[in-house]
Amino acid sequence: MVKTLRVSPAMRAGITDHVWTVEELLAALLTEPAAETPTAKPVTLKTGRPVQLSLFPDGPDPTRPR
Repeated sequence: MVKTLRVSPAMRAGITDHVWTVEELLAALLTEPAAETPTAKPVTLKTGRPVQLSLFPDGPDPTRPR
């Protein structure tokens, strides 16, 4: 929470009207139904060529064991 404004980022964004307690946060997390696991889809350029994107272009491949 920004103490000088007495508002949290979620309040500023209009998501909530008050600062949540730990109990409220846990209740919301535990009652939310599980979402479907996302499936990976290839990214295609407008030219029609597939592209492989990496979040770690200069580092090790995080999916490969060390």
